[in-house]
Amino acid sequence: MNQLKNLSYLSLMIFPMCISSVGYAQTYVPVQINQPAALQANAGLGKTMCVGDSVLIGGIPSATNGTAPYTYSWTPIIGLSNAGIANPMASPATTEFYSLTVTDSKGCTHSDSATITVNTCTGITENTSSLYMDIFPNPNNGNFIIVIEGQKGTEQLNIEVMSSFGQLVYHEQVSKVDVKYEKQVNISNYAKGMYLVRVQGNDNYAIKKLFVY
Repeated sequence: MNQLKNLSYLSLMIFPMCISSVGYAQTYVPVQINQPAALQANAGLGKTMCVGDSVLIGGIPSATNGTAPYTYSWTPIIGLSNAGIANPMASPATTEFYSLTVTDSKGCTHSDSATITVNTCTGITENTSSLYMDIFPNPNNGNFIIVIEGQKGTEQLNIEVMSSFGQLVYHEQVSKVDVKYEKQVNISNYAKGMYLVRVQGNDNYAIKKLFVY
């Protein structure tokens, strides 16, 4: 009998009953996701031009926020120098409503529009423009002076230099207080070739060809 008790005790020692319990803990890790601001297209302000003239369209810049680089699509393509760039030259024969759609590198899109009003500009209206602009020297190496005369007191001026493909390479907006204004411009870091220099006041404008060698 004592041997049986000892054997039972031994069995309990060799084959103990084990009960385990596993606990699970939840850990929360804060994650901050930086989203870029929403893509914005900018077709620029509506402009007025005369039949046979050209105007630069699009904002300065034509796209903001989102994730660069951007692609541009203007519609309709009627009268545009290039419908796939940010700032094409527009030469419509009649008033045109242009829409710009910008797509960023993530596939996001946004659209904006502007109206280009075309007038016949015949008779006295066409001949009373007092704005005069010249470029010295021309041709040049990309460093030149723009001379503007015939302004009306505090009239605001927009100065733009565009490549022959419609790319805007220089833009400045100034408030003119004198009859004569001179501005030195340097675009020597751009390719050689022909450019268009456009100066626009409140009611008139002047355009000249610029040759960079």
